Amino acid sequence: MRNRTILKLILFLIFLLLGTFVYVFSFRHLEIGSNKSLLVGEITLLFLVCIAFVYLIKIVNAKYLKKIFNYQDLIIYFLILFFFNYNFYGFIPFNVSRSNTVIIMNYLNSQNSVPVTKDSILEHTNNAYFYEYDAIQKRLEEQIAIGNVIKSDKGYVITKRGELILNIFSKITDLYNMDQNFARK
Repeated sequence: MRNRTILKLILFLIFLLLGTFVYVFSFRHLEIGSNKSLLVGEITLLFLVCIAFVYLIKIVNAKYLKKIFNYQDLIIYFLILFFFNYNFYGFIPFNVSRSNTVIIMNYLNSQNSVPVTKDSILEHTNNAYFYEYDAIQKRLEEQIAIGNVIKSDKGYVITKRGELILNIFSKITDLYNMDQNFARK
C-alpha cells in the first residue's frame, strides 16, 4: 500500500511538471502574453491544458497503471495543476508585466548602486509605464475586451457589469481593511 501511495505521488509530480511545461510552452507559442485580453486568454488556455492532462492521465491509468488513480485523484490533479499554474503565473509574469514596483526596482538596479532622487524615479516610471508602454490604453483595451468598459463617440464609459465588478472589488478590499481602496467611490 505504501509503495502504491509513493508511486501515485511520483506520477502526480511528473504529470504536474509535464502539464506546467505544456502550459508554458503553449502560452509562449500561441503568444498569449501579447493578447489584449490577457487574463481571459491565459485562463482559457490553462483550463484546456488541465482537461487534456486529466484525459491523458485517465488513458494512461487505464492502459498502463492498473487503474491506480480514481476519479477523486483526477479531480485533485486538475485542481492542483490549474491553481498551481494560475497562481504562479499571476504572482510573477502577470505582475511583472504591469507593476510599477518592478519598473522602480529595475530602474534602481540599472543605476549600479548610484543613488537617484524620487523625482528621477517618478520621471522614469511615468515614461516607462504611461508613455512607452502606453498602460492606460492597454488597460482600457483589456476592460473593453472583458465587457467592463465601452468606447463611445465621446470617450469611454463603464458598463453595468463594470460597476458591479468594481463594487464587488471594493467590498472585498474593505473586508481586508486595506488602507487604500481605489475601487471605492
